[in-house]
Amino acid sequence: PHVPLWLGGGGARSLARAVELGDGWIPMVGSADELRRGVAWIREQLAARGRDPASFDFSFGVSVGEPDPQRERARSHAAGKELDEQRPPSSPAEIIERIGRLAEIGFGNLSLSFAWRTESDFRKQLDALAKTVLPAFSR
Repeated sequence: PHVPLWLGGGGARSLARAVELGDGWIPMVGSADELRRGVAWIREQLAARGRDPASFDFSFGVSVGEPDPQRERARSHAAGKELDEQRPPSSPAEIIERIGRLAEIGFGNLSLSFAWRTESDFRKQLDALAKTVLPAFSR
């Protein structure tokens, strides 16, 4: 027994490390095609090593709403053109579409981040998300 180890990165060595040592993969950036290829490669490698691909977690972060300048600065060193594809969805329909696409690729865990300055602002954004987006994923 151990704490699950999710490894990040999108390069070949990072993915190989995730397969060898990890319980999950959490890339920082990537286009839909890059993420799809990464998930498929990891699953193939896990199966080839006798590990159950279904027991491996895939997680990704999605910024929602207004871009957070600090987060975008931190991410920019790791990305190029794919940052355009990952611009924060601003409408509920865009958020639902982005989450759905990531789920189709195989990401079962998502972290959502918001740009906010006050607790009240953060709560308003969470409330709006709960009312407009979460119902699309209720079972």
